[in-house]
Amino acid sequence: MFLQAASMPLPVTITSGSVYTISATTFYDAASSDDLGYMMFGFFDNAPVYDGSTTFDHGNAIAIGPRNNRNALANILDGHYLSSDFNAPDGTNGNTYGVRLYESSPGFWVADAVELAPHAQVLSSQTPVNIAPLATIGMISASTSPPFLDNFTLESSLHGDVNLDNHVDARDIAAMESALANLTAYANSKSASTLQISSAGDVNGDGKFTNSDLQKLLNVLKAGGGSTNAVPEPSTLALLTLGCFGLIAFAAKRQAL
Repeated sequence: MFLQAASMPLPVTITSGSVYTISATTFYDAASSDDLGYMMFGFFDNAPVYDGSTTFDHGNAIAIGPRNNRNALANILDGHYLSSDFNAPDGTNGNTYGVRLYESSPGFWVADAVELAPHAQVLSSQTPVNIAPLATIGMISASTSPPFLDNFTLESSLHGDVNLDNHVDARDIAAMESALANLTAYANSKSASTLQISSAGDVNGDGKFTNSDLQKLLNVLKAGGGSTNAVPEPSTLALLTLGCFGLIAFAAKRQAL
């Protein structure tokens, strides 16, 4: 379980046509009465830092910050803290949240704040982001008593690669039909999260996984689209120990929000 800030170089190259999801399970600090503290996690530049202002990581953070013992997550997708939070009715204790990064159209990248468990849902949709500065993933403490993070994970997949074989082809049509019929059962059959499958299946980039994505996939393949070369990066990169981060610590500052 992660109790302090740390970062590591991006383990994959962000490439066009792929979907990237960073997630973590959060547990509140029950010994603290401070429910304003949060731990920001997601994508950062090559020198992650927080100086106590509304700007995080030089404005380059693509991240969210679960509140300590509160039903809310701080909105930091575009590198700046906003006064409004993402509502998360389930709270932050034992729930899994994440940031999904993908292209809504060629060359135009957006980020969603998502809840993976106990409910799979998009908390905010399609915030425009700049991927050029991104060089690390990790977390930055924004309080002396932030929630703890566990199961910090980065998943990558191709748009349309619903069967997760690192190709986008006709075999994904039947896979998408199965996933649309029963997303949880299909995800379990692939040893994947429902968010990974729905992210790969969101071919039209509207932040949802529906029958319209199946029609989009059919149109793409009919027009000669899809992929024939395997993606060199692994589809799932689970970062389960602090040793993976090299223990790059940052000074924790308390922020009244």
